[in-house]
Amino acid sequence: MVKDIIWGDNWAVPSFFDNQISTLINTIPIEGNDDSHLWLSKLNPKFADFRKHYFSHLEMVNWNKFVWHKRAFLRFSAYAWLAFKGGLKTSDALAKRGISSQYTCCFCHCAAETMSYLFYDCSFTFNVIKCFLPWLGSLLMNPNLFQVYDSIFEQNFNNHDRSLSAHCFCCYLSPLESKKRKVVWWNYRQPTDCHC
Repeated sequence: MVKDIIWGDNWAVPSFFDNQISTLINTIPIEGNDDSHLWLSKLNPKFADFRKHYFSHLEMVNWNKFVWHKRAFLRFSAYAWLAFKGGLKTSDALAKRGISSQYTCCFCHCAAETMSYLFYDCSFTFNVIKCFLPWLGSLLMNPNLFQVYDSIFEQNFNNHDRSLSAHCFCCYLSPLESKKRKVVWWNYRQPTDCHC
């Protein structure tokens, strides 16, 4: 601990420290007031200040409040994060990675499987989300991912209900993606012709 090598207003660097390290430590001034601690010119910093500085080099995104909220299951938040980053394995995302897949929506078999179709334009999946977030049924058009989360924050909810609604939507994304993978895998495994 640093306090163990301070004696009054001077450094008490142990003799087993390297001379170069001892010299470097001795160049740091010791302030007499024990109640003041500086971090990047801020008096008495909090943990949030350290965290903000640690992540300062990363890009700021406007959807972080939608995905990462208190007391949420990480598994569901991870699916929402993948949806925002375009990482869910839909046919269009696989095609961008050079993997060919000619799948239609596994729930309605009406159109090509894209993230926007699978989660918002497919009548089956959109009816599922309307059970959790009923005000989505009153919108003129089916919303996209950002619009769903914006609509959650536009409702006159208290913080608890807003967090619960955002978490419900994260929970909605996970089982649909999981079910989609199971349906696709089952269809892949089924033989087209049975020669018994």
